[in-house]
Amino acid sequence: MKSDREMETEDVLRKNGNSPITITNSGNRSSNSVINKKKQKKHYHRNLKQIFLLSFDALRERKARSALTILMVVVGSGLMVALNGMSAGQTDFINKSLNSLAPNVLFVTPGQNGFRGPTGPSTIIFNSEVVNRIKSLPYVQDVVPAYQGQLQLNAQGNILNAQVFAYKPEKI
Repeated sequence: MKSDREMETEDVLRKNGNSPITITNSGNRSSNSVINKKKQKKHYHRNLKQIFLLSFDALRERKARSALTILMVVVGSGLMVALNGMSAGQTDFINKSLNSLAPNVLFVTPGQNGFRGPTGPSTIIFNSEVVNRIKSLPYVQDVVPAYQGQLQLNAQGNILNAQVFAYKPEKI
């Protein structure tokens, strides 16, 4: 148990920025020593030359670790460049493939078209006569009639709305 005097001494030391340490010997006698926190803090001010010399000394002392770190940076940056190149190449390939899929195809639909297809009633009925007239236009190579509509499927009380798109598969 600490005496009042020891407690007061510790309080004064703490206020001044010091820490008391109690050391107990084998003879159960205790003695107080003081660590001055202000003296422990050392600030190292180095110039740029000293920093580089210190870092190169560390590189020389830890050769394997330094070599592995350098290898990691080189391989990592090389992989990032390779992945970016592959990604750009794949994007270009996909764009060219999609652009080559019938870029000269024109869809003609009756009525008004909205975002999801025809919205209003059809004022023109597409029949074989209309198809033949479109075929006779200049620069038209072929006409593929198709049917698009919505229907409602009802099976065992489950209702499903579906979109139907019908055409001759050999014309694709």
